[in-house]
This record gives sequence, C-alpha cells and structure tokens, in this order.
Amino acid sequence: MNLFFKLSIASFFLFSVLLIIGIPVSFVNSGFLSWKKNKKNFFILISLWLFSVFLVGILNSFVI
Repeated sequence: MNLFFKLSIASFFLFSVLLIIGIPVSFVNSGFLSWKKNKKNFFILISLWLFSVFLVGILNSFVI
C-alpha cells in the first residue's frame, strides 16, 4: 500500500506540473479561439486533477 501511495503522489506531482506548464502555453499559442475549441478538454483535465487530489487524500488515510 505504501508503494501505491508513493506512486500516486508522484503521478499527482507530474500531472500538476504538466497542467501548470501546459494550460498557459496553450492559451498563449492560440489566443481566444483556443478557449472556445478546447474548453471541454481543459475541464476534463481539471476534473482529473481534482479526482487525483481526492484519491491521494483517501490513500493518505490508509497509509498513516
């Protein structure tokens, strides 16, 4: 269980870094039309990030 928790923390960290870099870069490259085209994709990515926050929190309660 401890290994699974560490892997979930690592994947959460990498996904967060990807979002921190990727979302602003995608806005700068395409302008306002990018928001209209990719709004659904951004919300899916943000929803996955929130799910991973809750998953790490639940796993934390089992490890400690």
